[in-house]
Amino acid sequence: MSEMSRIPLDKITFDTEFPSVLYSIEIYSEFSPKDFEQLFQKFRYYCQKENCSFLLCLSTTESKTAKRQRVKTHRRGRPRHIMTGTPVAGHCHSAVVKSDGSARQCCLTLKKSIDKKAGKPVSRIVSKGSGIHAENYVQYSLKQADSIRQGGDFSFTEFCKQNLF
Repeated sequence: MSEMSRIPLDKITFDTEFPSVLYSIEIYSEFSPKDFEQLFQKFRYYCQKENCSFLLCLSTTESKTAKRQRVKTHRRGRPRHIMTGTPVAGHCHSAVVKSDGSARQCCLTLKKSIDKKAGKPVSRIVSKGSGIHAENYVQYSLKQADSIRQGGDFSFTEFCKQNLF
């Protein structure tokens, strides 16, 4: 057996962490692209008010079969990417983080606003921590996303490119 497969726990270090605890708002309803844009505007408004950074990803593919593919358009510029896989109903992945403190209060106001618009409780707040679990969640969200929107001073995509890919 190789030496790399037996790394002791004291040598494993995760020095790449988020500035604070990452929170996710799970919304249990289907999303169309129009609904996703409305949700993006709501996140942008409340996160600017609380000085938080957020990530929103719209996905219409199942995570087990999701694969990013390039589309040849025979034009100059950045190549277009589409997601291929088993289609499912549109759903949203979200992440909220704050650089100087906790983003929980921002998530509570967002949850209240989302539930009020739906007329019933359709969302809940989940703490993802600030370590490897949070990084894996962001990577998973970005991997299967059809549409990515983010705001605030913290860039989730750049963080993942530097630390995970």
